[in-house]
Amino acid sequence: MRVTMKKKFLLSLLITTMAWLAIVVYYYSQSDQTLAVVFLDVGQGDSLLIKAPQGQRVLIDSGPDQSVLTELANYLPWWDRQLDLIILTHAHADHLTGFNYVLDHYRVQRAIINSADYDSETYQNFLAKLKAKQVETTIMIEPLVIDLAPCSLRLLYPLANTVLTDNLNNTSIVSRLSCGQLDWLLTGDIENKAEAEILASNVNLQSEFLKVAHHGSDTTTSRQWLQAVQPELAIISVSADNHFGLPDQTVLDRLQFLGIDVWRTDQRGSLQMVSSDLQTWQIKEPKLLFF
Repeated sequence: MRVTMKKKFLLSLLITTMAWLAIVVYYYSQSDQTLAVVFLDVGQGDSLLIKAPQGQRVLIDSGPDQSVLTELANYLPWWDRQLDLIILTHAHADHLTGFNYVLDHYRVQRAIINSADYDSETYQNFLAKLKAKQVETTIMIEPLVIDLAPCSLRLLYPLANTVLTDNLNNTSIVSRLSCGQLDWLLTGDIENKAEAEILASNVNLQSEFLKVAHHGSDTTTSRQWLQAVQPELAIISVSADNHFGLPDQTVLDRLQFLGIDVWRTDQRGSLQMVSSDLQTWQIKEPKLLFF
């Protein structure tokens, strides 16, 4: 009798668990029908997650440490550890280091890097992991377009004739995500020299949303740049305790003077922007479940 009751209890528990898991999977699958752009709070570094309406996932940069894993867990379901594309804008540790943890915990289909040489141990470990895990790797030597239908991710810089220098910041991959009537300009750590080169190319930069380059340093985000982009909202990825004094007050003043709203990760944490119609957008909290 006790054995039968125990079996019934276990069966009931199994059915309840399976039903709960089915609800959770459905819950997350519905969110994949919308566009989500998430500026992850990874401290003093950069990391951005794109979840396209058809489910493609792109991670641009990964921050300075393994905190990117905690952030990704807030926005991606635990049972689906796949990233379609990772993009390393440049090889500085505050954009790179997290990828060495991501590659250990996620299945990555493709990677894009720039052609600049950098001899840091962290970067060499990253290249070795890409090879060991057989990740298809593209070295960007000229602008290209990533199809994320109905969206597109245009890698605008470096240009085909760009001379890469010892200043890694100015080798950063700059991209523009376009989805319907919404555009995001994503800038890595470019400085004024790269900004000027991009402006001279006459490429369309106009975007509703701008990731401010180099964490709000005064070496970038010129008035001419802002006038070309015409953003409504500028996002600055920075840590509250950084010893660089970022973001620089002159940059903040420039943004304020031009009437551009600012979101700072040191003050407000991660920012998830979602759109179901690719015309309007809203801020949305992550779907945090108890696992």
